[in-house]
Amino acid sequence: MMHRVSAAFAYFLIVYACGFAIGVVREFFVTPRTGLTLALWIELPVMIGASFMASRLVLGRFAWKAGLSDRAVIGAFALVLLVFAEEAMSWALCGVSVFTIWAHFSLLAGIANFTGLLIFALMPLLIDVRKRDVARQ
Repeated sequence: MMHRVSAAFAYFLIVYACGFAIGVVREFFVTPRTGLTLALWIELPVMIGASFMASRLVLGRFAWKAGLSDRAVIGAFALVLLVFAEEAMSWALCGVSVFTIWAHFSLLAGIANFTGLLIFALMPLLIDVRKRDVARQ
């Protein structure tokens, strides 16, 4: 159980730190030039890559023997942590709920946001480091 919690927390923390840095660039440099919707779609592949790399790193370090259900728990718990962190940051910076902000997204911006969250949650399921580790032995 502790390995799943540690892995989920590490996965969340790595991706959240990357997302924070990329979000600053998006908000101050990309969004004013392209608009929010296109900026979110530009950010999406970068965040998918960050999720992929973080998932490989974390699963290889903390939970390399994790089965499918373990990886599902890691992704789900990391998503819960991410939503709580987004909510806290939204209240701290904007004084409103992140859900209020998301509710005002255009349909395409909302799809980009939802897609990123979904892929973040599913990435530990898609990464199976056991095959890679067995091949090294």
